[in-house]
Amino acid sequence: MFSAVAECFDTPPFLCVSLCACAYTCVYAHALQDVSDRIEKEPADSPIVVRLEAGGRTVVRTNWRMHISVPLQTDLRKFRTYKGNSVRDLLRAMRNKKHHYHELPSEVQETLGEVPEGFVHYFTSRFPRLLMHTHGALQLCAPERPFHPYYPAPIPR
Repeated sequence: MFSAVAECFDTPPFLCVSLCACAYTCVYAHALQDVSDRIEKEPADSPIVVRLEAGGRTVVRTNWRMHISVPLQTDLRKFRTYKGNSVRDLLRAMRNKKHHYHELPSEVQETLGEVPEGFVHYFTSRFPRLLMHTHGALQLCAPERPFHPYYPAPIPR
């Protein structure tokens, strides 16, 4: 996953953009899935969830369900209830649709695009603050092994 970024240093510039964009897409998709997996069983009043939801209104643009396609809205309602004002629920919905992508109706797959590129673009174009907000909120998890790739190790002094 990270090797594509390293390849940029040994690649002609016109190819580097494509490699780095692909690496970004893959890292983004994995990062949001790791976050969603981590907070799935956390109580709503846990420090991680409280921090994730703080300031989330701007991230989800008040109600994220209003900013996704009607076919996706319809499909999401089939399986569970999601709170449109919740960053956690947006991450959960993204994770669930990615996990079950091949089971989705073709209309929803067409809306989302191919995984990972189209899928990531679909959500980043609608929620451009999601990645940076989530990264900041989940710094509490930086010491945990699954989050090491997303946070630099502290420099010893």
